[in-house]
Amino acid sequence: MLHLIDSRTNPITLYNILESYIHENIKKEDFEFKETINDFFKHSRLMSIVMSQDRCVISNQLISSNHSTLSDGVWIWSSGFAHYVKEHNLKLPDSFEKYIITTYSKTFNIRDDKLVKLNREVDRFKIDLELYEEEFDLFLSKKGYTIKDKHSLMDKDNLEKCLELEKEFERQTNRITFMSFDLNKVNYVEYK
Repeated sequence: MLHLIDSRTNPITLYNILESYIHENIKKEDFEFKETINDFFKHSRLMSIVMSQDRCVISNQLISSNHSTLSDGVWIWSSGFAHYVKEHNLKLPDSFEKYIITTYSKTFNIRDDKLVKLNREVDRFKIDLELYEEEFDLFLSKKGYTIKDKHSLMDKDNLEKCLELEKEFERQTNRITFMSFDLNKVNYVEYK
């Protein structure tokens, strides 16, 4: 799953890009602004890094964690976008692609204080991920799942069951399944 945040909106807009969107928006051939978008990603600034790797949902190769984030000072996005655009010609959501194409040359004189401010603004919407994980683990154990079962639920083959359990957890606990943002405080757009 990939994520995008548009900090220009009030409240911020959070885009949740599902695996189904990725599969349905892969192009067979290079597209008109691919080079511009790849340059944009290459010249962006690292906001946060997660010391792990994810698997590409197309090729199954290891890629940088989708929880690592990059920014141009306005948008924040999962680092996995660069892989999917460069290697698989992923069509980005229209608003993000239009932004990159129209503003690319203007955006890369980003001051550190602007990134710090942006990061603080985004952090206001975060919930405690460790607490979420503990509560979800407890929920799974009450359903009879072990930690080993939880890890196997995260496999691509069991994703549907995992999402079903997360939605049930959300309904019962009034917690969000998108693990790091309180969706009541953001505009939320899901690409399927």
